[in-house]
Amino acid sequence: MVQQSRFADSLGVASTPVPDQVEKVAERFVEMRSVAKRRGHSMGKRDRDDVGRATRQAGEFRGYAAGHRAQAADARAEKALRVTIAEKFPEL
Repeated sequence: MVQQSRFADSLGVASTPVPDQVEKVAERFVEMRSVAKRRGHSMGKRDRDDVGRATRQAGEFRGYAAGHRAQAADARAEKALRVTIAEKFPEL
């Protein structure tokens, strides 16, 4: 049943023959538990690193967005000044 599980490859039991003695089965389960623990730890670490990277990137993008909003506000203010100047001094 373990060999047919979707976790069989990651636990290293997909192609391992079934032990014929109960003691060997218990030893194999201990090995599988340690492999599963290491895999779980590495998956958790990878996920934690991904979250940290995404958080840093979101901070950078927030900074970029604030800069772009400021540039857009400056452009709108300049446009309004140009309209005011054009109304006061049409010959310019």
